[in-house]
Amino acid sequence: MTAQPPERNIRPVWHLPDELRVAVLASEEVAERRLQGHLMSCEGCRRPLLALAELMPPPSLAQGPADPADCPSVRHSVILYIEEGRSLSSETIDHLSRCEDCGDLFLEPAISVTRTDREEETTGGL
Repeated sequence: MTAQPPERNIRPVWHLPDELRVAVLASEEVAERRLQGHLMSCEGCRRPLLALAELMPPPSLAQGPADPADCPSVRHSVILYIEEGRSLSSETIDHLSRCEDCGDLFLEPAISVTRTDREEETTGGL
């Protein structure tokens, strides 16, 4: 038998392309729309976001707005949560509940599709 060398520098296989990931971290509007479209159509991505949405605290005006400088790290954390199941810190969840841009980016597509599905169920697709 021959010994196999240890695997090194192997990049993880991610669901979202690197170009989209980087553009979303940079808050590029076109990339954000592409991601939202993907989140609306991909059950695998939507499922963890729905679970997250159920845990979100209601926004509190007393806490003030989120710091926009935190958006890139929060977006990165949420993408890793979606793709790898990594846990989210309380700071990340707090940011999502207070930042309209990040909350809309990740939570609104999942909630919107679920709301539409429920409406179709209750109306029989009319």
